[in-house]
Amino acid sequence: MTAADGPGGALDERASSSAGAGGEVAALREYRRRRLDLADLVRAALYVARDQHDEQTSNRLRQQLARLAEDRFELAVVGQFSRGKSTLMNAMLGSCYLPTGALPMTTVVTTIRYGTTPRATVYSRGAAVGIEVPLDEVARYVSRAGAGREDRRVVRVEVEVPAELLKLGFWFVDTPGIGSSIAANSATTRRYLPRADAVIFVTGFDAALTETESDFLAAVGEQVPMPFLVVNKRDLVDAHGAAEVVELVRGQALRQGHQAVEVFAVSALQALEGRLAGDPCGVRGSGLPLLEHALITFLARNKARLFLKNVTHRAQAVMEQLHRDMLLGHLPHDGGPGTDAVAAAFETQLTDCEARLRAAAATAATRLATEFPARLAERGAGWRSELSERLATHIDRAVADATGARRGRRAAWQSAAVSLEGVGGPIVDEWASRRAAEVTELLATLVSEEITELVRLPRQPGVLGARLAGLSLPSDRDDLTGWSPQDLPSLGLPGCAWSLPLPSAHLRRLRFTFGHQDRLAEGLTEALDSAVRATEATIRAAFEDAACNWLRQLHEQAERDLHDAADRFRANLRTPPSAQDVDTVTGLLRQLVSFDAALNTWAGSPTSAPPQSPGDPLVSEQVGGIRSCVVCAELERALFDYLRHAQFRLATRQKAQGDFAQAGGFCTLHTWQYVAIAAPTGIAAAYPTLAAVVADHLDVLRRCRPTRAELAAALDNFIGDGDGCPACAAVREAEQHAITRLATHPPPSPDLAAQTPLCLRHLAHVVAAVPGTRDCQAMLAALSAALRRDAEDMRAYVLKREAFHQDLVTSQEAAAHQEAVRLLAGCPALVRSRNDGTLIP
Repeated sequence: MTAADGPGGALDERASSSAGAGGEVAALREYRRRRLDLADLVRAALYVARDQHDEQTSNRLRQQLARLAEDRFELAVVGQFSRGKSTLMNAMLGSCYLPTGALPMTTVVTTIRYGTTPRATVYSRGAAVGIEVPLDEVARYVSRAGAGREDRRVVRVEVEVPAELLKLGFWFVDTPGIGSSIAANSATTRRYLPRADAVIFVTGFDAALTETESDFLAAVGEQVPMPFLVVNKRDLVDAHGAAEVVELVRGQALRQGHQAVEVFAVSALQALEGRLAGDPCGVRGSGLPLLEHALITFLARNKARLFLKNVTHRAQAVMEQLHRDMLLGHLPHDGGPGTDAVAAAFETQLTDCEARLRAAAATAATRLATEFPARLAERGAGWRSELSERLATHIDRAVADATGARRGRRAAWQSAAVSLEGVGGPIVDEWASRRAAEVTELLATLVSEEITELVRLPRQPGVLGARLAGLSLPSDRDDLTGWSPQDLPSLGLPGCAWSLPLPSAHLRRLRFTFGHQDRLAEGLTEALDSAVRATEATIRAAFEDAACNWLRQLHEQAERDLHDAADRFRANLRTPPSAQDVDTVTGLLRQLVSFDAALNTWAGSPTSAPPQSPGDPLVSEQVGGIRSCVVCAELERALFDYLRHAQFRLATRQKAQGDFAQAGGFCTLHTWQYVAIAAPTGIAAAYPTLAAVVADHLDVLRRCRPTRAELAAALDNFIGDGDGCPACAAVREAEQHAITRLATHPPPSPDLAAQTPLCLRHLAHVVAAVPGTRDCQAMLAALSAALRRDAEDMRAYVLKREAFHQDLVTSQEAAAHQEAVRLLAGCPALVRSRNDGTLIP
């Protein structure tokens, strides 16, 4: 396989032609700096939103912090149902990771990222933590017929696969197909679209750019960059026909304003089969390598900049909304319309929204009452047939069990019926659960227009209020875009009783004798058919009741959301914010504009991080804990060695105890460090002499009857806190030796200096003793680089914590604050304080 045959080869080819590892690291460092700069702006706005008790805005800002913390560039693959989106992604990933088929196989948003081990995580509605499932069971949770989708109320699935292409640092997103009979699928994709960072739009040679696709193509262009337009199923047409279709699609895209979009003719199925069979010729003939090469080039040049711009624009929209909400409280001071006039006009508009909300709910109720039962009845025959087939497979076993004990006719019948009832209960429950997903889709499709209105209207108070107050209207595409199944209530279905009664007339007709089990089986089949009809009718009636309750919940939720939004507007209108908060948000918006403008001239970053190397100041991980100043580390060792030997001498040598008492003992700091390593017996042996000496001094002071001031001065001089401390003397001696050695033998290279930076205090001592300036420059650079790295790591730590992504925090980021403090102030074990509060090294 050549370099162009697969994503891995293309990636290697790109990497081999790069400017070098140094340029890659510099670009990564610049990207990280810009990402943290943007995170600081978003976090500052988050603090203002918290001060305003604005939970909604806080959550939305935190979502942007999460995107920055995850560094998550989402490349969505969108298009009409049955265009082969999942097959295309499988081909690019190199294996059948995603389910494919003739039916809609993707009904929830599925993200695919790099992972060393293939696995999938399913997220249910309202659950912050997902459930890991085998990768080969993903279809159960994402496909239309999946048994687990409705049971777990699945809203999204995340897949990890070891695909080389994903090492470029982006996430593939498989979206539900638009244009199918399932309205929720199109709604889900439209609602997701504003979150995407870029889009691959897939159509097909079998019917290129249908009316539905053209409308959706226009919507894509309004909300998110679309660098690629793929025409799939290239194997269906000849070369001339393919060229005509490609030109047709390109012309349509140009007419809709997509100037920079590229069009690719691809056979995803041929590419996937070629990759699975190890056939490079088949892969090349599919047209996929051209798309992959263009994708890699696009990501290499644009991913970092485009990701930051997208987050910038989203954060800007949220901050603009926060700013508008705050300005509402300043209307009288800003010369705008009076608060009372705005409030009165708003209440009138709100009344109109409430009326439209009720009208939408009433229209949906009428449609359910007139159309829904008939739609369910159309499914009745198929439902009964499916349920009968699943139950009938258990008749032979029930007959064999009933006749094996040679019971009488009635007893045999009752035994077989009880057996079928026991087996059939779970089957009926599982079957009804599957039907619940189908009925939910039917409901969403039947009243999709009314759902749109019921979800859209509660988002209007902010728009209406801004217009009435004369403020700029929201440009927030996230809040005003469509709906998804997550916005809908669950279809609650009560349990359906399952029984298999035997009509008395049938029992009289039954001429059962032992050895003729076929007559018993015939009777059970007839009874089963009757029971299935009754059960199916009962379940249909239950679905009708559940649908009415579902619509009522949807309406009530819409009313609550509308009233909550109205209350939010009223509170903003009546509550003047602090001038400081307004100035803060105004300044943040200006900084975001400048940040966005700077991105336009930025060259971007490489596609992914280079391999980690121990000496790389950007990506190195400290092994064994916190980085320490080389002098501090040596002094810690010297202090520990001194105290270790001292505790033995003090416990066993009378002369050592006497000298210790005459010196006044250890200072406060070293006293407790000594206690921490010495045994109780050793302490009890070491301190009697010192305690007696102190007692003698106190007695002398007492007999002299000094004044209060003289007594205080004498006690202060006596304490001294370390002037004669032998441990302090040992530390000072070791410190002088270490500084002299570094001054006469500085690190031979800047790289070595960078690995062992000095703390600020010891750097000052060493620089004062170094004869030349060249070595000083290297040591200054080493401390500067270490502090700068710690500063970035601390910012990254705060970002991930604020985004509730503690799982992404690295050990270096977690320790950065301690390392920075040690580099600025030295080791805490080597610094003690006088009584007047000054510090003594």
